[in-house]
Amino acid sequence: MRTFIKGASILGVLLLLFMSCSGAKVYNSNDLLAVTSNQKKIAILPPKVSMLEGKYTGRFDQSKEQESANFQKEMYAWFLKRFSQNNVSQEIQDIETTNTKLKRAGYPEKELTKSEICAILGVDAVVSSNYV
Repeated sequence: MRTFIKGASILGVLLLLFMSCSGAKVYNSNDLLAVTSNQKKIAILPPKVSMLEGKYTGRFDQSKEQESANFQKEMYAWFLKRFSQNNVSQEIQDIETTNTKLKRAGYPEKELTKSEICAILGVDAVVSSNYV
């Protein structure tokens, strides 16, 4: 019985530790509502991903591109979930449309301002991010 309780206690602590580390932290600016109140449609840009060489199998650039696509999909899913819960009022442009328009414009090879990207995508705002 003591072994079971000890094992359950350790499992409980590990589960608590895992759960506390697994959630992404979302940071909002103090003027978030004022800034976003006039925006009707947003797009999620592919994140810039920095990776240490030698930590991933296969080609380094392909790994970065795959991780960027994965992060973008996760952010899109996060926004869609908030939209369905009425926590986000802006329409979210699907990532396939976003990526196709960006590719046609030569992004990311061609540097563009956020305003230029918004005009190319036909949106009021973009969500950009960097992952290390």
